[in-house]
Amino acid sequence: MRIHEPRPCLHCGTIYKPRRNDRIKYCSQACYRAYELQYKKDHAADLFWARVRKTDDCWIWQGGIDSDGDYGYFDLNKKRTRAHRFAYQLTHGSIPEEREVCHTCDNPRCVRPDHLFLGTTQDNRDDCAAKGRLAFKVGSRIVYSGKKISDKQVVEILMRARAGGITQQELAEEYGVSRPFVSEIISGKVRKSATREHFPLRV
Repeated sequence: MRIHEPRPCLHCGTIYKPRRNDRIKYCSQACYRAYELQYKKDHAADLFWARVRKTDDCWIWQGGIDSDGDYGYFDLNKKRTRAHRFAYQLTHGSIPEEREVCHTCDNPRCVRPDHLFLGTTQDNRDDCAAKGRLAFKVGSRIVYSGKKISDKQVVEILMRARAGGITQQELAEEYGVSRPFVSEIISGKVRKSATREHFPLRV
């Protein structure tokens, strides 16, 4: 009969002696399950952070973006989660019910953990108002600008978009606004008073 030498548990480090199988690496089923859970979490974290571009300020999500063009999303095990919420969970743990993950930087695609905080829906609205973020009604939709920008910046966005060589998403990131807001500026559906002097309406 083969004698199995004592060894440290791969999860908790406790010295144990395998009873039957020399390939067993854990002192108990509980340690096995805990190790597997941690492995899956680490693997998910590796997949997630590989899709992030880190700058000195925001950490920008480079993966999938939702249909509104604002928030990123991360797919794992056939489950879709908004990228900034997944970043919060990786770093701080679970998100309580009826709580939203808000941004101090007002950049929806940012997943930098220290730019994220928990708040209620009302907290989020109050934060938007305090920071001058605006909402525009376009048809049946509400388009959020991101941060408040000047008339001069609105004109710059429109001129640069018409000149070509830059995407709406790149303009949105540069000016700190949402991509749908840039689209509505270009189409003349919002901030029309800012652009009328430079781009008068055609009759």
